[in-house]
Amino acid sequence: NGATLYEFEITDLTTNAVNVQSRPTMALVFNTVVPAMQNNRQYSIRVRATISGVVGTYGSACTIGFVSGSKEEADSELNASDLINSNLNFMVYPNPFNFQTSLFIESLNNEKVQVQIYDMVGNIIWTQQINTNENIMIGNDLAAGNYIIKMISESGLQAFQRMVKTN
Repeated sequence: NGATLYEFEITDLTTNAVNVQSRPTMALVFNTVVPAMQNNRQYSIRVRATISGVVGTYGSACTIGFVSGSKEEADSELNASDLINSNLNFMVYPNPFNFQTSLFIESLNNEKVQVQIYDMVGNIIWTQQINTNENIMIGNDLAAGNYIIKMISESGLQAFQRMVKTN
């Protein structure tokens, strides 16, 4: 909270070329990266935040890859990065987590969204209507395991994200 700038260091693991992207939010939409990230390549990504003019250190790197092919999705189901184009940004961090994690749904419009957490059997184990642009802590009462978070906006958009509790 309180960050005014995020810097994403993207390293192409094939060529070792480093590209730094700066954004005012902690969301990096991959199809907006210039130069474009390539199919069938792996990238290492680290991020650091600037808070009150102080530039932090880069966090641990994660490795991502892209494969060629089409994206399949139902008309009403979107992933978290698709929501950015709808003025919503759905974030769970850290993920994986040990005790609890932060849920933040950023929106240009303050609105309420329905949030549900499902276990891997498909049972709803937590549900709550929350306001966007507010940070809430979740997961303290969950057992270690994998979960799916479902968000439903007032306009009916749905997003899903996997959440992992390790402890």
